Amino acid sequence: MAQTALYRLYQAEHARSDLTGLQLDALADALDLIWGGGWAKGQALFGQALSQERLDSE
Repeated sequence: MAQTALYRLYQAEHARSDLTGLQLDALADALDLIWGGGWAKGQALFGQALSQERLDSE
């Protein structure tokens, strides 16, 4: 799955209103790893950090 598609999938789940705080935190942590760069703290799932520009264009 492409980085942008995976990010959107997790972002959509994070936007749900029926989740607990713990579930939201877990999804936020996963979003950081998918995004990469400084957010991932050396554990990025993809070789290139995502950018807002790339997310908007794909």
